[in-house]
Amino acid sequence: MKNQTKEQLFRIITESSFALDEAIQFLDTHPGNQEALDYYHHYQDIYKKALKEYQECYGPINQKDVAQEDYWTWVTTPWPWEGEC
Repeated sequence: MKNQTKEQLFRIITESSFALDEAIQFLDTHPGNQEALDYYHHYQDIYKKALKEYQECYGPINQKDVAQEDYWTWVTTPWPWEGEC
């Protein structure tokens, strides 16, 4: 996922998050479906990689991801859905 723009990473995160939500709903009623489980793990991997790269480059994507212990960084940069300043 290297060399992705902020917008590209954000899109990958939102699309893979949607895919995960859909897979979770299906797996709730079909827990033994291996194809669905493989699908879930595939998009989980994409989501985690994109989220990690986004946070390393641009900061937290939501309040729960703030990692700084000495300063609340959530309000110091544009939020993910805002354009660049």
